[in-house]
Amino acid sequence: MDSEGRKVIVCDNGTGFVKCGYAGSNFPAYIFPSMVGRPIIRAVNKIGDIEVKGLHVDDLMVGDEASALRSLLEVNYPMENGVVRNWEDMCHVWDYTFGPKKMDLNPRDTKILLTEPPMNPTKNREKMIEVMFEKYGFAGAYVAIQAVLTLYAQVRMMKEKLCYIGYDIETEQRLALETTVLVEPYTLPDGRIIKVGGERFEAPEALFQPHLINVEGQGIAELVFNTIQ
Repeated sequence: MDSEGRKVIVCDNGTGFVKCGYAGSNFPAYIFPSMVGRPIIRAVNKIGDIEVKGLHVDDLMVGDEASALRSLLEVNYPMENGVVRNWEDMCHVWDYTFGPKKMDLNPRDTKILLTEPPMNPTKNREKMIEVMFEKYGFAGAYVAIQAVLTLYAQVRMMKEKLCYIGYDIETEQRLALETTVLVEPYTLPDGRIIKVGGERFEAPEALFQPHLINVEGQGIAELVFNTIQ
């Protein structure tokens, strides 16, 4: 939630799949095909456990339902190379995403983070924000580049695996300068291996001593002390 108590959701609109969930979660709550299907003919068929009777031309099937019956549907993918090409169908996908079948949320009490590919046309971004506010009425909306968010996630995983709080900073600094005992290898997604040493404790130490990164303010220890005093 944000500072005002509103829920924040993340919606990663891909050409093939939509991934959505609440901010702060490690994994998406839902992953489903980014497709919209319209029946080709009237039919009475049974596919797996799904029975289809009397399909009408004006019927719409989205996401998982469209994927299950795609042999009976004319399927359309609203996005191409990460850019929305069919706004009407994209709205159907968002209706499905925010509706009772998936997120089941009230947009007016929710903020949303959307993703976009690098070099996304400005008009496309503006249209996304316009739809979020004017059609759905979200309390807030922001569009971020997918590659940047991936980088954030990678750094978070590196932090969780390697970083720690040093109880004796002077000792940790001596170890970092005079030995290699703190050095740990880390494999990046592209296969390259980097070595992380003093950064393992120096980065978290900035939370307690903000001046280390040229930030004026109190550290966590002082904030907690002043809160419970």
